[in-house]
Amino acid sequence: MESIFLNEEEVFDLTGFKTKSKQVRHLARIGMIFYLSAHGVPKIPRSVFEPSSKCEPVIEKSRWKPKVK
Repeated sequence: MESIFLNEEEVFDLTGFKTKSKQVRHLARIGMIFYLSAHGVPKIPRSVFEPSSKCEPVIEKSRWKPKVK
C-alpha cells in the first residue's frame, strides 16, 4: 500500500536537498503544502499533485497596524 505522503527519496527529488532544514526552506519558498512531523521532517501529501486537489496554502492574514504620523 502506498503512503499518503511522499517518501524520503521523492522529497529529495522534489527539493534537491537531503537535509530537513533545507527541504523545509525550499518547500516554503515555492509555496508547497507540507506538514512537519514531530522530528521536523517535511511531510508532503500526494494529494497536492492530483488535478482535482482542493488543497490551498494557508495564507496568514496581516495584522492591523494603526496609521501613525
